[in-house]
Amino acid sequence: MKKIFLLAVASFVAQICFAQNTFPADGNVGIGMSNPATKLDVKGTISSYEPIPLGFVINSYQLINQRSGNVGENTIINRLWTYRDGALNNWYTSRLHDGISIDDSFKTPNVDTRTWWERDPLDNIQSWGNASETYLTINKGNIGIDTTNPTQKLDVNGNGIFKGSIISSVSDVIGGQINLENPSKTANDAAKNWSIYNMTGGYGNSLQFWAYDNLGCTNGGLCANRFTIMDNGNVGIGILNPTNKLDVNGTIHSKEVKVDMTGWSDFVLKKEYNLPTLEEVEKHIVEKGHLENIPNEEEVLKNGINLGEMNAKLLQKIEELTLYMIEMKKENIEMKKENVDMKKRIEKIERK
Repeated sequence: MKKIFLLAVASFVAQICFAQNTFPADGNVGIGMSNPATKLDVKGTISSYEPIPLGFVINSYQLINQRSGNVGENTIINRLWTYRDGALNNWYTSRLHDGISIDDSFKTPNVDTRTWWERDPLDNIQSWGNASETYLTINKGNIGIDTTNPTQKLDVNGNGIFKGSIISSVSDVIGGQINLENPSKTANDAAKNWSIYNMTGGYGNSLQFWAYDNLGCTNGGLCANRFTIMDNGNVGIGILNPTNKLDVNGTIHSKEVKVDMTGWSDFVLKKEYNLPTLEEVEKHIVEKGHLENIPNEEEVLKNGINLGEMNAKLLQKIEELTLYMIEMKKENIEMKKENVDMKKRIEKIERK
């Protein structure tokens, strides 16, 4: 009777166990449930000391959950790692994979990263962090923000704020550059593109502003330097290599121009000034073809004029001319007086 009772109890327990776990010859397998929905359906926690393959060996998807020690053949300290092996069983060797890593320490990638997401780290994108900084590495491709088709390394559809420096570094005669484009410009000779270059070589060591009506200056389009700042501080407008603090190739329109002078022409009016005689002035004009101390036409066309210096020279000539006129006025008065005296003498003689 006792044996029959024990057999009945064993049969009851077995029925309970089989009610929780399902092991059919084919179809789905369930652990902790009687109606598995997938090939392996587990109601509970799975603990494993080896990688759990989620696909084929090559080009497969794997989930590594490290409980203690190293996992499989790889030296991985990460607490959680999921990746797709693109070439070899050893993810650390091939490095051709997608992945997300989570750890409890901030150190270096591939070893013991805190957080690490990557896709093809040799050719594409890799992200990781440490105790104070976060890193993002992109080796190939473009990044788009608010755009699905980025055409440049960074393509932003919107405004941006930079709290640090913007650096454009290119080692050639053109150098780093900033381009400002406005394709909506349609007027003739309108610059659809402005470029700022840090130039050297034949362009001189300078910062230059260029205007283009089309990129590449094709079809005889506008392609010209508009503004230049040399490394030595010289500024040119419409000129590539300014040799003065301001060189302008064109007309300057201003309400006022001030020129600092080191002297003026008042010395002409001092008593010790040796005023040339009109005979000396005439002789110089006959021999030289211009006034003394005034540049001739050839010199002006070749070298231009110094505005402040020329104004001083012209004032000198005006003051000299004034002195001549004063002297002539005195002589005229004297002649009138002599004429009056002579007239009186003639009238006196006629009355006799």
